[in-house]
Amino acid sequence: MLPGKKISRDGLYALLTGALLAAFAFAFEFKSLPPDLAEDLAAAAGLRPPTGCFALLWQCFAAPLCRHVGLAAAESVLRVAGHVSLGLAAVLCMTVFLPLLPAPFRRGRRLAGWWRGLVRFVVVQGAVLFCCADPVWRAFRWFSPQALQILLALAAAGAFLAHL
Repeated sequence: MLPGKKISRDGLYALLTGALLAAFAFAFEFKSLPPDLAEDLAAAAGLRPPTGCFALLWQCFAAPLCRHVGLAAAESVLRVAGHVSLGLAAVLCMTVFLPLLPAPFRRGRRLAGWWRGLVRFVVVQGAVLFCCADPVWRAFRWFSPQALQILLALAAAGAFLAHL
Protein backbone atom coordinates (compact mmCIF):
# COMPACT_ATOMS: atom_id res chain seq x y z
CA MET A 1 0.00 0.00 0.00
CA LEU A 2 1.32 3.45 -0.85
CA PRO A 3 2.16 5.84 1.99
CA GLY A 4 -0.34 8.37 0.64
CA LYS A 5 -3.14 5.85 0.91
CA LYS A 6 -2.25 5.08 4.53
CA ILE A 7 -2.44 8.73 5.41
CA SER A 8 -5.74 9.21 3.61
CA ARG A 9 -7.22 6.13 5.27
CA ASP A 10 -6.04 7.32 8.67
CA GLY A 11 -7.62 10.69 7.91
CA LEU A 12 -10.83 8.97 6.85
CA TYR A 13 -10.96 7.01 10.10
CA ALA A 14 -10.25 10.21 12.03
CA LEU A 15 -13.14 12.00 10.30
CA LEU A 16 -15.44 9.05 10.87
CA THR A 17 -14.53 8.95 14.57
CA GLY A 18 -15.09 12.69 14.88
CA ALA A 19 -18.48 12.46 13.16
CA LEU A 20 -19.57 9.59 15.42
CA LEU A 21 -18.52 11.47 18.56
CA ALA A 22 -20.34 14.59 17.38
CA ALA A 23 -23.48 12.51 16.75
CA PHE A 24 -23.06 10.94 20.19
CA ALA A 25 -22.85 14.44 21.71
CA PHE A 26 -26.02 15.48 19.85
CA ALA A 27 -27.82 12.41 21.20
CA PHE A 28 -26.88 13.15 24.81
CA GLU A 29 -26.97 16.95 24.79
CA PHE A 30 -27.91 19.27 27.63
CA LYS A 31 -30.60 21.81 26.76
CA SER A 32 -29.85 24.27 29.56
CA LEU A 33 -26.94 26.69 29.68
CA PRO A 34 -24.08 25.46 31.91
CA PRO A 35 -23.59 27.75 34.94
CA ASP A 36 -19.91 28.38 34.24
CA LEU A 37 -20.71 29.50 30.68
CA ALA A 38 -23.44 31.93 31.72
CA GLU A 39 -20.91 34.42 33.07
CA ASP A 40 -18.74 34.23 29.95
CA LEU A 41 -21.77 34.58 27.69
CA ALA A 42 -22.95 37.63 29.63
CA ALA A 43 -19.49 39.16 29.16
CA ALA A 44 -19.60 38.37 25.44
CA ALA A 45 -23.04 39.99 25.14
CA GLY A 46 -21.66 43.12 26.82
CA LEU A 47 -23.72 42.84 30.00
CA ARG A 48 -20.69 42.64 32.32
CA PRO A 49 -16.90 42.95 31.98
CA PRO A 50 -14.82 39.84 31.27
CA THR A 51 -13.28 38.12 34.29
CA GLY A 52 -10.34 36.20 32.82
CA CYS A 53 -7.55 36.79 30.33
CA PHE A 54 -8.36 33.86 28.07
CA ALA A 55 -12.04 34.73 27.95
CA LEU A 56 -11.06 37.73 25.82
CA LEU A 57 -9.97 35.41 23.00
CA TRP A 58 -13.24 33.50 23.25
CA GLN A 59 -15.10 36.83 23.11
CA CYS A 60 -13.62 37.44 19.66
CA PHE A 61 -15.89 34.60 18.54
CA ALA A 62 -18.86 35.03 20.84
CA ALA A 63 -19.29 38.83 20.96
CA PRO A 64 -19.96 39.29 17.20
CA LEU A 65 -22.27 36.28 17.32
CA CYS A 66 -24.30 37.78 20.19
CA ARG A 67 -24.34 41.16 18.49
CA HIS A 68 -25.58 39.93 15.11
CA VAL A 69 -28.06 37.16 15.93
CA GLY A 70 -29.10 37.95 19.50
CA LEU A 71 -28.52 36.17 22.77
CA ALA A 72 -31.13 33.40 22.37
CA ALA A 73 -29.93 32.41 18.91
CA ALA A 74 -26.30 32.66 20.02
CA GLU A 75 -27.01 30.12 22.76
CA SER A 76 -28.32 27.60 20.24
CA VAL A 77 -25.39 28.24 17.89
CA LEU A 78 -22.91 27.74 20.76
CA ARG A 79 -24.62 24.49 21.73
CA VAL A 80 -24.32 23.11 18.20
CA ALA A 81 -20.77 24.45 17.85
CA GLY A 82 -19.80 22.62 21.04
CA HIS A 83 -20.87 19.28 19.63
CA VAL A 84 -19.19 19.90 16.30
CA SER A 85 -16.00 21.04 18.03
CA LEU A 86 -16.02 17.79 20.05
CA GLY A 87 -15.79 15.95 16.74
CA LEU A 88 -12.97 18.27 15.70
CA ALA A 89 -11.22 17.54 19.00
CA ALA A 90 -11.45 13.81 18.24
CA VAL A 91 -9.83 14.36 14.83
CA LEU A 92 -7.06 16.44 16.43
CA CYS A 93 -6.55 13.78 19.13
CA MET A 94 -6.02 11.13 16.50
CA THR A 95 -3.46 13.27 14.68
CA VAL A 96 -1.63 13.78 17.98
CA PHE A 97 -1.85 10.19 19.24
CA LEU A 98 -0.63 8.46 16.07
CA PRO A 99 2.92 9.91 16.13
CA LEU A 100 3.11 9.30 19.88
CA LEU A 101 2.81 5.53 19.49
CA PRO A 102 6.04 3.60 20.15
CA ALA A 103 8.19 3.04 17.07
CA PRO A 104 8.01 -0.80 17.11
CA PHE A 105 4.23 -0.61 17.27
CA ARG A 106 4.13 1.74 14.28
CA ARG A 107 6.73 -0.26 12.34
CA GLY A 108 4.49 -3.31 12.42
CA ARG A 109 2.01 -1.48 10.21
CA ARG A 110 4.12 -2.40 7.18
CA LEU A 111 4.13 -6.10 8.02
CA ALA A 112 0.50 -7.13 8.10
CA GLY A 113 -2.94 -5.71 7.41
CA TRP A 114 -4.28 -6.84 10.78
CA TRP A 115 -1.48 -4.88 12.46
CA ARG A 116 -2.60 -1.68 10.74
CA GLY A 117 -6.10 -2.37 12.00
CA LEU A 118 -4.78 -2.85 15.51
CA VAL A 119 -2.84 0.43 15.38
CA ARG A 120 -5.93 2.28 14.13
CA PHE A 121 -8.04 0.68 16.86
CA VAL A 122 -5.62 1.83 19.56
CA VAL A 123 -5.57 5.39 18.21
CA VAL A 124 -9.37 5.54 17.86
CA GLN A 125 -9.79 4.12 21.35
CA GLY A 126 -7.42 6.75 22.77
CA ALA A 127 -9.27 9.58 21.03
CA VAL A 128 -12.69 8.34 22.15
CA LEU A 129 -11.57 7.86 25.74
CA PHE A 130 -10.01 11.33 25.78
CA CYS A 131 -13.12 13.00 24.33
CA CYS A 132 -15.51 11.11 26.61
CA ALA A 133 -13.54 11.95 29.76
CA ASP A 134 -15.64 14.00 32.15
CA PRO A 135 -13.72 17.32 32.02
CA VAL A 136 -13.49 17.28 28.22
CA TRP A 137 -17.11 16.20 27.79
CA ARG A 138 -18.22 18.95 30.18
CA ALA A 139 -16.17 21.56 28.30
CA PHE A 140 -17.70 20.61 24.96
CA ARG A 141 -21.36 20.53 26.05
CA TRP A 142 -21.47 24.03 24.62
CA PHE A 143 -18.68 25.92 22.86
CA SER A 144 -16.97 27.58 25.82
CA PRO A 145 -13.60 29.15 26.65
CA GLN A 146 -12.48 25.79 28.05
CA ALA A 147 -13.38 24.09 24.75
CA LEU A 148 -11.40 26.70 22.86
CA GLN A 149 -8.41 26.11 25.14
CA ILE A 150 -8.54 22.36 24.54
CA LEU A 151 -8.82 22.81 20.76
CA LEU A 152 -5.90 25.24 20.70
CA ALA A 153 -3.76 22.92 22.84
CA LEU A 154 -4.51 19.93 20.59
CA ALA A 155 -3.80 21.96 17.46
CA ALA A 156 -0.51 23.20 18.92
CA ALA A 157 0.50 19.66 19.91
CA GLY A 158 -0.37 18.38 16.44
CA ALA A 159 1.66 21.14 14.77
CA PHE A 160 4.57 20.46 17.10
CA LEU A 161 4.56 16.73 16.33
CA ALA A 162 4.22 17.35 12.59
CA HIS A 163 7.32 19.53 12.55
CA LEU A 164 9.35 17.56 15.08
